Amino acid sequence: MDYLTEYSAQIAPEDKVSSKGEALFDAVAILLQDHFNAGATLTMNKETSTAIVDGNPSRLADVYRDKSNGRSRIPVGILDGAPREGIEAAETPRPLHEIPLQYRGKWAYSAHDCTAGESTAILAIDSEGLHQAEGEMIALGVLPKGSSRRTIFINARNSGGEGEWDSTEEFTLSSDGADLEWRRVRPDPSPVSRLFRCR
Repeated sequence: MDYLTEYSAQIAPEDKVSSKGEALFDAVAILLQDHFNAGATLTMNKETSTAIVDGNPSRLADVYRDKSNGRSRIPVGILDGAPREGIEAAETPRPLHEIPLQYRGKWAYSAHDCTAGESTAILAIDSEGLHQAEGEMIALGVLPKGSSRRTIFINARNSGGEGEWDSTEEFTLSSDGADLEWRRVRPDPSPVSRLFRCR
């Protein structure tokens, strides 16, 4: 996936009425009515879908291009507060609702671990966090660094053998998306670990 841009706007009551004047009760239909490209694939979690149908939230969508077919993929999230405008929008990194698509997938500490068949060596990153045999790290907030989003900071809730604890993690994706550098920023800074994407 290639990251292209982000798009934010407020859901308005008129977005929930079709061009025929019929009420819309489906989140995807509402977003398509609000000028989204119908040729794109829209994704969202249940909470986002419910918020769009039941209210008029500000939404934030990241736009990606699928390398295999050139189509746009748009994961949709909800912003806290109204969308930023002007210089503030251009200069302020926007918190993300979920982990960006380009970070998701299966990762391992060595390329060999991807094919060794040992499930404990594999880490899975999805929209909500990082999961491995020893525990999981659920994203409470995601903040990108720079417009390319090659680096993100995640405020996370960790669980595992040591109980539960909060941390801030930094992830930096290589330009080809094949490698991921991961380090803990707080509470106890850690050295960088390199992960390899499993194909």
